[in-house]
Amino acid sequence: MEILRANNLKTYFKTTHGTVKAVDGVSFSLNRGETLGIVGESGVGKSVTAHTVMGLARNIGAGIVDGEVWYEGKDLFADHGLYGQVRGAKIALIPQEAGTALNPVMTVGDQLGEVLSVHLALSGSEKQQRIVQLLGLVELPNPSQTARLYPFQLSGGALQRVLLAIALSCGPEIIIADEPASSLDTTIQAQILGTIRDIKRKSELSMILIAHDLGVISQNCDRLLVMYGGRVMESGLTSEILRQPLHPYTIELLEIYRCLDEGDLGCDFNKGYLPSSYEDVPGCAFAGRCRQARDRCRTERPAPLIINDNRTVSCLFCQRK
Repeated sequence: MEILRANNLKTYFKTTHGTVKAVDGVSFSLNRGETLGIVGESGVGKSVTAHTVMGLARNIGAGIVDGEVWYEGKDLFADHGLYGQVRGAKIALIPQEAGTALNPVMTVGDQLGEVLSVHLALSGSEKQQRIVQLLGLVELPNPSQTARLYPFQLSGGALQRVLLAIALSCGPEIIIADEPASSLDTTIQAQILGTIRDIKRKSELSMILIAHDLGVISQNCDRLLVMYGGRVMESGLTSEILRQPLHPYTIELLEIYRCLDEGDLGCDFNKGYLPSSYEDVPGCAFAGRCRQARDRCRTERPAPLIINDNRTVSCLFCQRK
């Protein structure tokens, strides 16, 4: 059952040098209990998409130009009052940088308590119990003691778990995890993602997981969105896309990951022409780098080609396999 739908999201940065179309017509849906992955290299619009869905584009200096975000049959963009009720309570964001997301002069417990006070009517003792319960849920040792600590007293992995606790604090139905623990070593990252999976299995929690690591995506996501240049290149079941990628960008992305995973430094990647962030690309966003690109690709924007009920590819010359 569908719980969230985004239609034609467009989020732009207006600068003195021009307009950056960070998110340029992105659409997707999220089902209850599902994990949807959004993958692509740095700068393709993944994090801006997350902030757009949360209605937080202004926080990063961007403006939402067009689009709809439907949650349980209601358009959040059309009702800012409803957005205020839903954000943090029903849809929660785990931001990318744990070190800067937390207030350095407030204890962990006070920061959790602040979120609880906004959305839940709890007594002082109930709030303290909930704080300790949440820190234990995310597998932080000595939750009562941890609640009294400041962010600078915790490791990077512990800080990421605190952000997870804050996201879970009001019992949300959807979590958007923006590159969780990506700055930490792979062992700690795997442990934190394992904790998220365990929590998700015990509930009907739905999740949007943003990552650039296809290994993380393959282990955690049911469906996948591949983004480039602020647009969706390909979408479908994760297993199908990883087994048989159809879009030239997805094929290249998988090849890059394979080479990095195998330590093969001899792979030949086509960097091609990379348009400026301010350049308005009338055709396919990937045309400048695509080995299969033709003149038409540079002038005509491809509409999503429906391969099957779960699969779309935005390519003018994609061959159904």
